[in-house]
Parts: sequence; C-alpha cells; structure tokens
Amino acid sequence: MYAKIFTQIFSSSIVEESIEIRYVWMCLLVLSDQEGIIDMTIPSIARRINVNEDLVEKAIQKFMQPDASSRTPTQDGKRLEKIRDTFGWKIINYIHYRNLRDEETRREYMRSYMRSYMKEKRLAVKQKKFNKSLILSNVKHCLAQADTEADTDTDTKRYSSSFALFWENYPRKVGKATALKSWLKLKPNNELIEKILTSIQEYRKTTQWQDKQYIPHPASWLNAKRWEDEIEDDTGWGPEFREELKQMEQKIIKEKIAKGEKL
Repeated sequence: MYAKIFTQIFSSSIVEESIEIRYVWMCLLVLSDQEGIIDMTIPSIARRINVNEDLVEKAIQKFMQPDASSRTPTQDGKRLEKIRDTFGWKIINYIHYRNLRDEETRREYMRSYMRSYMKEKRLAVKQKKFNKSLILSNVKHCLAQADTEADTDTDTKRYSSSFALFWENYPRKVGKATALKSWLKLKPNNELIEKILTSIQEYRKTTQWQDKQYIPHPASWLNAKRWEDEIEDDTGWGPEFREELKQMEQKIIKEKIAKGEKL
C-alpha cells in the first residue's frame, strides 16, 4: 500500500515527538489498508519497518493517548484505536485524509487534463485555419481549371474539377457516377464547395465515420445536404463532465489573464 503525506503534518503535534516515533507513524500510514486498518501484530510491524518491538509498542501506546495539541479533535486527538484486544489498529482520521487526497488527485487530474485539452484545442484551431486555407486554394484552382477547359458550357465540364476534389476528400468511394449527378444538380459555387469540404473534414473526426459501413453513400450525403446538419458530440462525455470541463477551462483562462500569460 501507499499513503500520501500532507504538508500539514509538519505543523501538527506529531512533529513534537522524537524522530523514532515519527518514523513509526509514517510507516503505519504506509502499512494501513484503504480503510486505515493496520491488521498486523507488533512483532510483524517491527520486522517490516526494521525497528525493535519495544519502539513499536511505545509508539502505538503514544498514538492511542489523547493529544490536546492535535489539529483534529476527533476522539480527543487520538490517532489510533484498537480493532481487537490482541492486535490490530485503525488510524482514526484516515478516511478524512483519504477523501482529501482523492479530491486533490481529482483536481490535479482536471488541471492536467485542461492543460492538455487547451493545448490540443489551440493546435486544432491552427490546423482548422490551415485546412480552410488549403481548401480555398484547391477550390480556386479547380474553378480556374474548369474555366479553361474546353466546352465549358456543359455542366459536366464546368463542375468536373470541383467534383474531383469532393471525391478525393469523401472517405467512402462508392457510386461515383450517381454522386457526380448529384453534384451537377447542386451546381455548387465557391462558397458552397468550401462549406461541403469543411463539413467532410469535421464528419471524419466522428466515431461513426471511423467505420466505412456507417458512412452514407456520397450521393445520399449530397442529396440530403448533410453539410447543413449540426454534427453531434459523440465523445461519450456526459453533460455534467462537459460542464465541469467548461468551468475548469474558464478558471484557467481567468488565471492566465490575471498573470498576464498568453491564452
């Protein structure tokens, strides 16, 4: 087992004891189970921590006595209580400090998670701007190419280049001829092409689109104008956890602003 030692211990009455007594106390914290139970005999404890039995017995007797200087007045400041007549003891305030440890661990996890989350979010924003710029560049190139092709009066010639860009980005390659008909029916302009391609990139991040059998046929996706749909959050996080993340993010932003740090 292990135990987290809080800094408050250095301002508690245990510090007034001899270094040997303090050593025994630290060892008892480590030897206890998750409920604060030390289910061992004095000889067994002595062997585990490599001290003589007299010291262990003396320390345990000390910890079972009232302590008027204790920070926690539970049971008059006693630190241990017997669980049976022959051997075995329970650390009285163990549950209290275990709960403090669990809460602090949770908060530290949230702080660490939010630091990672904010970093990934900034990278995602940069990547999204780059993708948008790349899409715009490709769209302009395709439209310019379409204008220079022969027989530009026909819809097939005019929109073939932009459809090729759509087909390249759409992850499920089935029913190309049908998809082309849907594309020609749309007659998308520059703005709509950008919107469609950006939407495809967002859909590709969802859990559903990780398995091709659940990705709609390209013609069906175009006919239903799925780029206009709101993409559902399928991360699996519940509303309470998302709200907690939001509050933590706001707190970190406020702290960074107060310190004059970059967001």
